[in-house]
Amino acid sequence: IVDRLRAAGRTEDAVAWIDRAVADGRVTSHGGGNAYWLSPDDVAQTYHGLGRSEDAVAVLRADFVRQPSVPTYRVLLDFAAGIDRADTERTWAFDHARQLASDRYAAGAVLVQLSLSEGDVEAAWLAADRYGPGWAWL
Repeated sequence: IVDRLRAAGRTEDAVAWIDRAVADGRVTSHGGGNAYWLSPDDVAQTYHGLGRSEDAVAVLRADFVRQPSVPTYRVLLDFAAGIDRADTERTWAFDHARQLASDRYAAGAVLVQLSLSEGDVEAAWLAADRYGPGWAWL
């Protein structure tokens, strides 16, 4: 629907459908960008183009919360760098990963992976020692 509305030059209607999809939780990087799910990166770029950067960040944060991983972190961080919020979003993502790690036994895997993606091997080892490496034990 969104693609067809955009192709027809009906931008306002397309944005209304995007807002509806966001409200209904139909935005995900896992299979996003198809007939049923919208891509969070595309939604964020659309919102940013409309001057709705806070909404864009919220969509990318929600995707990271739904699927905490290095790829969703990188999309968030790359977007945040473009609006001069990289440090804020990095801090938020690591805080969220620490919360996940403290809530579940051996759930430090996300924190370990994020630390490694930043090239901080020492922080990765500290996270693994403190929270357990989970699936990131290798």
